[in-house]
Amino acid sequence: MVDLKRFLTKRAIVWLVIGLLGGGLATELWEGRRAGELEQRLAEQQRRLGQDEARARELGAKLEQAEARLRDAERRLKESDERLAAERRLRHKYEEALNQGRK
Repeated sequence: MVDLKRFLTKRAIVWLVIGLLGGGLATELWEGRRAGELEQRLAEQQRRLGQDEARARELGAKLEQAEARLRDAERRLKESDERLAAERRLRHKYEEALNQGRK
């Protein structure tokens, strides 16, 4: 009976050690795979970040060009408004002179 208890105790200890070692090994493998997946995701995110930065620079340059075109259009509109106002003043003076000549 004592031999049976000793035998079962030894078996239990052996299985416990095997379980701990196997569990540690499985955990190590799982963490290694998980770390590899995280590294891949990190590399993908860094690649996307690089692409996003390049796109942001590209859009920034396009924005600057559009702003320059807008400033140019605003300048031309102001010049046209000034010419139109001058023509209106001139037409008004001409109409006044014409009306005074009729009187």
